[in-house]
Amino acid sequence: MKHNLVDMRIKQLFHELRQGDERHTPSFDRVLKAASARAGPAGLSLRVAVAAAMLILVGGFVFILLKPSSLSTETENSESSPPIVKLPYPQLEPSPGEPLARSIERAPALEAIRRELTRPARHKRPAARSHQPAMLISEWQSPTDFLLRTPGEHLLKTVPRVSESLVEIKPSIPD
Repeated sequence: MKHNLVDMRIKQLFHELRQGDERHTPSFDRVLKAASARAGPAGLSLRVAVAAAMLILVGGFVFILLKPSSLSTETENSESSPPIVKLPYPQLEPSPGEPLARSIERAPALEAIRRELTRPARHKRPAARSHQPAMLISEWQSPTDFLLRTPGEHLLKTVPRVSESLVEIKPSIPD
């Protein structure tokens, strides 16, 4: 009985609190009108600023995606061909006191050296592996197959016959 009285009192207190809140709470229409009046031109300028920022972002993405880039073609070419090692060219002019004919004689050798130095670096092939004979998929066994074998497994994989018994009953009376 006392329990019901306590429940009724709590219910009455909550009802009074709700009525007090409803008296002090303004209507939704009044709050919305006040918010839109306060926003006025500032709210409009904020919307325009957000729209302009979105337009700039979208325009930037479109520009990046549609712009043919010479940089991307250079990187594509450099990725597909091996790197080229370039060293500074040696001077072909004669040193002071050296005859011109001698420097010209060295020129073909220097040209060959220059060609050798600017030749693309070649990648070595990996060493040939010793091939193992192919195994048939039907011969493959799992390395963890032994974990599936249990004691007494043959009892689960065979069907007993009606005429046979697993337990031998020996007569206790001798013949």
